[in-house]
Amino acid sequence: VEPIKYLPALPPPNVPSLPQVIFTTGKSWASVAAGYSRIVEEQLDPARLTPLVEEVIGDEKSREKVLTKLLAKEQEIIRYADVEFGQNSIVPCRPEQTLARGYGDCKDQSALLVAMLRAAGYEAYLALLQAESNQDGVEEMPGLNAFDHAIVHVPGQPPLWIDPTAKYAQLGELPLYAQGKQTLIVRPQATDLVRTPASSSGDNWRRQSFEIILCELGGAEAVVEEIEVGGSIEQQERMIYDELGEERIRQTWERTAKEAYLADSLVDLSHSDPGEFWDRFQVRAEAKGAKALGMTYEAEAAAVLSPLRLFDRLP
Repeated sequence: VEPIKYLPALPPPNVPSLPQVIFTTGKSWASVAAGYSRIVEEQLDPARLTPLVEEVIGDEKSREKVLTKLLAKEQEIIRYADVEFGQNSIVPCRPEQTLARGYGDCKDQSALLVAMLRAAGYEAYLALLQAESNQDGVEEMPGLNAFDHAIVHVPGQPPLWIDPTAKYAQLGELPLYAQGKQTLIVRPQATDLVRTPASSSGDNWRRQSFEIILCELGGAEAVVEEIEVGGSIEQQERMIYDELGEERIRQTWERTAKEAYLADSLVDLSHSDPGEFWDRFQVRAEAKGAKALGMTYEAEAAAVLSPLRLFDRLP
């Protein structure tokens, strides 16, 4: 994707308090949030993104659809790149510069999404957490060295947490590494850490259905398998189908048809667009001549399904 037309470089931010905020322990989380908020706000100018935002959302009024469109647009035109040299390790790039170069790290992408959301009229803030470790920030020692990842917090009903670098997550669904983490919302009013929501086992699911069509003369004429997924499992499936590509996905299903069903051929395969998030990700596959799956005799019939096909995704 071609980056947005280059914009002239802007002067560096005036952040005289940077060393004190970053490299020393603050007296409280409130002081750390207020100090870093000044640095972030220095970089943001949502009005400069208004033309792009208006083009993306059009006449859409639904909060969920507006946010989904803006997130999808950012992920379409910005690729992830780790930029952590000198001041860039702490200060997010100006959103218009991130657009101009077409890449950015987690704080750059989060700052860009915050600016886009504000240009659309929504309150939004950066939020900091520890992604690489299960250890939370040390509450007794406030400081930015407790964090290594930036996401976005959108207040409202319901409040939303968004990770712009998680390109396969539904709106408001965090990847597992960002769930249940002690997080600092970068706003002057913040007084303490808050915990991001954590999904339950019921939020991460995979449903499979099998329709086995038996022949009058014995055996199975066809088998239709349908799959629907949600939560972290949906994120994994979207990534797999996107990265493998159509040819390798079809080859995988053709192998499944022959090995699992002893079928003659895979006659139909369809799946959701990995980059389209209006519905849950779904897959439908149909194989012909699935001999091993059934038998008929006079008034009796039986269908067979291997337990391996049912439980291969369980730990």
